[in-house]
Amino acid sequence: MSATSLDIVNLTLSHLGAKKLAALDTTTEYGRLFSTLYPEALDELLREIRPNFAKKRAIFHQVIDAEKTISGATAANPVVITSTSHGLSNDDVIAIYDVVGMTDLNGKMYISQNTTANTFELTDLNGTNINGIDFDAWISGGKCGIVSDAPAFGYNFRYLLPSDYILLLELNGNESLTLPFSIEGGELLTDEFEIQARYIYAVTDVTKFDKDFVKVLDYKMAAEAAPHVTNQTSVAEKWEAKYEKELQRTKGRKSQESGSPQNGPPRQVVANRWVNSRRGD
Repeated sequence: MSATSLDIVNLTLSHLGAKKLAALDTTTEYGRLFSTLYPEALDELLREIRPNFAKKRAIFHQVIDAEKTISGATAANPVVITSTSHGLSNDDVIAIYDVVGMTDLNGKMYISQNTTANTFELTDLNGTNINGIDFDAWISGGKCGIVSDAPAFGYNFRYLLPSDYILLLELNGNESLTLPFSIEGGELLTDEFEIQARYIYAVTDVTKFDKDFVKVLDYKMAAEAAPHVTNQTSVAEKWEAKYEKELQRTKGRKSQESGSPQNGPPRQVVANRWVNSRRGD
């Protein structure tokens, strides 16, 4: 298997009868060509093939204002959060994410209560204390902040897409993606109260690529680079045909490895005074 992106690029250049690169940078003609071609071809194929090695699960969190760092959380009833100079007031609606250890807190919304300069207690959106007695211990990290305003129209909630996001595969157990949502400006807009998602992410570690994916990527780049490297249309056509054949073979093999879509029931928006106020009820 190829160890680096440079190895894959040099494999492609060898197919085209060109000299290999010492580095994938912009100091040479082919370096400039593949510095653009490689990431574009990789992104397109991750979207097209949706390989298993590029699938990831995550809990998306609400878009928040004035993000603050969490430095402690008690496994008590109610949970008490420590965050220096958090700036929150009683009855602020907040979101928490990226907590290590006490992961039960992640991806949910709360109301801050009994706030002090550096601490606050958590209740749910109906005002019930968050009982953390059975939670795992807080280890490190976490962010908190006031939940941002709802979209101007159409949906109640805004969730931030991960920085490595490419393509959504599943939303709250629904692989057919029949739940209403829209992806706009790096955010997922929806009426879902919480978001658990599977998605294709931007894999940069080529050691995760399987051999079939490397072959398709190699053939795709050969087809697209051939006119620049060889100046021969016939060479480009040859590699385009090989690419299309290998792409269909790889996609067919992937479909045999996949189970049937599992579409659980949509998660209902929890009725509470805050959600109702965003709906205008």
